[in-house]
Amino acid sequence: MSRVPDDQYAVYEAEAHKLGIPIGSYATMELAKLHKLPIPQYILDELKRAKERREAEAREAARDQIAGLDSLEGGRPLARSA
Repeated sequence: MSRVPDDQYAVYEAEAHKLGIPIGSYATMELAKLHKLPIPQYILDELKRAKERREAEAREAARDQIAGLDSLEGGRPLARSA
């Protein structure tokens, strides 16, 4: 990775984290876009795997939430609020 100002590193790191890819891959991807070059396949693969992970985690969280609601009140529906 090239050297970046300390106050900018946190921004790049956060963006990479949101995408679920290493910061080096994020920097390479952004440079490729800036220079109108194709994004390297290994980064596209990383992005795809990260998306699949997020989707799986979301499905699991939804199942856990439904299971938790079912366990409340012995599986009876919860009262609605006005």
